[in-house]
Amino acid sequence: MVTTATPATTHPPAAPPAPSAPRPVGFWSLGHSVLDSAGSHNGTAVDTGWDGGAAVFARTSPSAITTSGPVLATGPGKSFTVSASVYLTSIPTAPQYADTAVSQDAGTDSGFYLQYFQPCNCWTFARVAADTANPSADRAQSGSAAQVDVWTHLVGVYDAANGALSLYVNGKLAGAAVDQTPFASNGPLAIGRAYYNGQQTDWFHGLITTVQVFDKALNPSEVAALQ
Repeated sequence: MVTTATPATTHPPAAPPAPSAPRPVGFWSLGHSVLDSAGSHNGTAVDTGWDGGAAVFARTSPSAITTSGPVLATGPGKSFTVSASVYLTSIPTAPQYADTAVSQDAGTDSGFYLQYFQPCNCWTFARVAADTANPSADRAQSGSAAQVDVWTHLVGVYDAANGALSLYVNGKLAGAAVDQTPFASNGPLAIGRAYYNGQQTDWFHGLITTVQVFDKALNPSEVAALQ
């Protein structure tokens, strides 16, 4: 009797599973509505429009989308992440020096700013030193110039463990800074504007879509999974 051995088969090692993004606490796709698909923080749109599955903002007051109250906890000991896809259509000129994609109002300023900043012609993720008039700011900013008429994916991460501010542009770490004076922002989350010196300001000019916020500091793999 002859026994034929079955040849051993080899398989390439399985690829590691793709990282999955954690669940956001707020998610506004802004395709054609201001609904929050992750929770109950639906927005209210004023002087905005829709174009190709994105919200359109006019860089004029009061063109913005806002929630009725806070979505993120931004006070001491609170980590968070903010993400948005933006299409800036022009550079602001004086007296406006920034176009803000996402922020959240406090009493006098915003608790954070995910924005274009004209003095450096770059994208930034910023926090100010105190909720007071004319505060200084800590900014994680991109080393390369921001581009207009191009879709750009922005992610701002604040890690309360070490006060680290991180800015990711199109999935890659673009800048870092440290903010050791966080404060609570108990007003609405705003898409398309900021709040500074007690006034709504920094109106965005262009399109914004796929806004997500998380109540934790995402790691680089989790940030990459948002794209």
